[in-house]
Amino acid sequence: VIDSPDICWVGCANELNASYAADGYARCKGFAALLTTFGVGELSAMNGIAGSYAEHVPVLHIVGAPGTAAQQRGELLHHTLGDGEFRHFYHMSEPITAAQAILTEQNACYEIDRVLTTMLRERRPGYLMLPADVAKKAATPPVNALTFRHVHADAACLKAFRDAAESKLAMSKRTALLADFLVLRHGMKHALQ
Repeated sequence: VIDSPDICWVGCANELNASYAADGYARCKGFAALLTTFGVGELSAMNGIAGSYAEHVPVLHIVGAPGTAAQQRGELLHHTLGDGEFRHFYHMSEPITAAQAILTEQNACYEIDRVLTTMLRERRPGYLMLPADVAKKAATPPVNALTFRHVHADAACLKAFRDAAESKLAMSKRTALLADFLVLRHGMKHALQ
């Protein structure tokens, strides 16, 4: 990350602060990424990630994990719970992220795109566990830019809503519209206006 000419590294005092910083950046710029250490680092960041989930803010949480072989052997390593199981924290992230993946040399390119696509479509955080050895492997760069399709409303449901809204508006002398933050998160401000 530090060597990349396209990515700006911003360090924080701790992982919780970093998750809040990523949340704020994503609100301003559309999405953000957060890098933490395995175990204690990612646990510290989870409160901020949960907030991003509740607020529909797409933040990618990338966790640097011990190497694949160490995980397969169930080694007792620093930042683990000391039981040889390396998926505890992955499972803790499931309820507060829209998509998760444990990267391997074989699946990394596909899984990164899948998690990013889901994260951006649903406007919620994503989670990638990146073992140290996988991070050092060569990857095939994508041929095209990442794209995703917006899900369109069912035509019959949309017509029923419009008919009901027009009927209510026709009977009313004064109308108030209360819209919540999801209008902004999903880029629907102009459509609402």
